[in-house]
Amino acid sequence: MADFIQQSDTLYLIGRSRNGLLSDMIIGKMDLNGNVDGQCGYINELDVAVSEYNSPLDVAHTLVPLGNPHDYGIVTMLSDPTDEIINKQVFCGIICDTCETVQIAQTIEFYPGDSVLIGGTFYTQPGTVVDTIPANGTGCDTLITYTLVLDISFLKILGRGNSNESALGVYDAKDGNLYVSGTVGGDSLAIIKMTPSGDIIWSDRINFVDNQTEYISEMIVDDEGMIVGSGTLGLGNLSGGFVFRYNPMTHSMLCAKRIALKCQILGVLQKPNTGNYRIYLNFNDPLGGPNRLLKWDVMKTTGDAILGTVNRYAVDTADIIRNLILDGNKMYACGGYAFQGQGVGGTRHGLSRFDLDGNVEWSRLSYADANTTQRLIGHDLILDDQHIISIYSGDDEGINADSTTIFLQKSTLDGDLMWVRKFDLGAGFSNEIAEEVVSVADGYVLMGRNRSGSRDLFFLKTDKDGHLIWAKMLDIAKDDFANIGHDQSQLLAFDNGLYFAASTEDASGQSDMIIGRMNLNGEIGVDCHDIQSLDATETSASNAPKHPGNPP
Repeated sequence: MADFIQQSDTLYLIGRSRNGLLSDMIIGKMDLNGNVDGQCGYINELDVAVSEYNSPLDVAHTLVPLGNPHDYGIVTMLSDPTDEIINKQVFCGIICDTCETVQIAQTIEFYPGDSVLIGGTFYTQPGTVVDTIPANGTGCDTLITYTLVLDISFLKILGRGNSNESALGVYDAKDGNLYVSGTVGGDSLAIIKMTPSGDIIWSDRINFVDNQTEYISEMIVDDEGMIVGSGTLGLGNLSGGFVFRYNPMTHSMLCAKRIALKCQILGVLQKPNTGNYRIYLNFNDPLGGPNRLLKWDVMKTTGDAILGTVNRYAVDTADIIRNLILDGNKMYACGGYAFQGQGVGGTRHGLSRFDLDGNVEWSRLSYADANTTQRLIGHDLILDDQHIISIYSGDDEGINADSTTIFLQKSTLDGDLMWVRKFDLGAGFSNEIAEEVVSVADGYVLMGRNRSGSRDLFFLKTDKDGHLIWAKMLDIAKDDFANIGHDQSQLLAFDNGLYFAASTEDASGQSDMIIGRMNLNGEIGVDCHDIQSLDATETSASNAPKHPGNPP
């Protein structure tokens, strides 16, 4: 069987029956108990053995709450639908005298200026077209609904002469358009609103502190349509955080607060029960102690800290949350955690789940046991079909920060590891890092860059089982890169396309924004030479457990 769908209490299935080199279509209908109408000799009971699945290499560990001592101030074209359909419909040995019309839905994507031929008519605009293929003999009509999508892919380079600009993230504006965050001149923030086809609606420049490096780590649109952003001022040990609320209709700042401690703010989300905001950050201990993970709530209207909402956590000396997502009354986090006392060689991709009060429900260090030396750092996670999809990069054979590969992992909502896929991007990519993962209808797309040499961007697509479909490189100038570690949402699946934000740097060191859209096949326009195919390979993650019935 190739596929099946459920509608109400009925299962519809498709597949094929093969006899030697000849095969026929199978189209079936059964109830939820596996029964079909009439006496069917093709349906037999199976004696299925079920055994318990153990995942010994999925290591549970403890995030140690440090208490709250104080609060701090603040498409490929379809074949012609008139192709012959053979109506050899045998249902459990009985010729089908009556049947339901077969309904098929397909999406066709085409570029501006192209046309699509359906049922003898050429179509040049997006929309929906319904075509009926009449029954042949005693068979059934086939009703095909085509969704015509105009490919509006683009690649824009934005910047000013003698000034450095970078694009940091791209976000759904919740009104059919998009927001892009970035930097201007090295010391100011940029917020750009644009249409799905890349036309700029407006752009605003924001400067909190003169001559201070400023980055937006993440932006959200809150329940009142306001832009809420979090970010970092300064670099390294001199960095501090900020959070702001901005009215995009009046182009006015509603509130902005600076965090008076050394930290990098990594993201912001809105709590459903109060409407207030939660920021999460990497806290640099001013007393010289180890870095800690921290979450903190701030008031929606003022941005002031809410007393009693600071939570700090630690595993060892190298702990960081890279991304935190909210799902109902649960929060899921990924990052780099460490085995107690093992330092860099014990660093693993970590997953944790918290309740809304910040209590740790579970925390796991995946794809390794405590006796191996590996350096693996998590960067992003999403929830897809009641599972956790996460990505990480690093060295699973040692601690070499200059020789890395990419990992895609699927886990249950309880943190149990299901499978891990490992990818090598081939020649020219020896130090790759995956920064973003998004879900699309037929799989997952990853975005990242090479951290050394020519820092080119890459995009990699898999199916829903994590198996490689394609890999592409974006090569515009000397270096093309995502701003690793500062921001979220550099890749967005939106309006049947993939939008991305990054930067390009020329030989003189001057950088400009990259804002682009590619289709789901990794293409930009009919012939964009800046997009090149990569000779990527999928390899077995040797220490990862195999999911029953779905081995790597």
